[in-house]
Amino acid sequence: MIAVSRNHYKCFETARLIREIYYSKEFSLLYEELLDIYKRNKTDNPEKEAFQDAIYSILTQKQNKLHSISIQKLELAYESNNY
Repeated sequence: MIAVSRNHYKCFETARLIREIYYSKEFSLLYEELLDIYKRNKTDNPEKEAFQDAIYSILTQKQNKLHSISIQKLELAYESNNY
């Protein structure tokens, strides 16, 4: 029998989301913009910092959007059950 980690599906979904972000035009543009800023400000490891900040920014944006959609679905379900 194959053992699957409790977090397997969550980790798999996170990896899929990061892949989606990494190959997006939005990520490329944000990364380049941040990299330029960090290089001008002589930030240590500007490539690493720009990558991390771009991933974080887009990831939180997507998570907030998903959370908002989930809340809207719950509200619609609640309203349809009360009418």
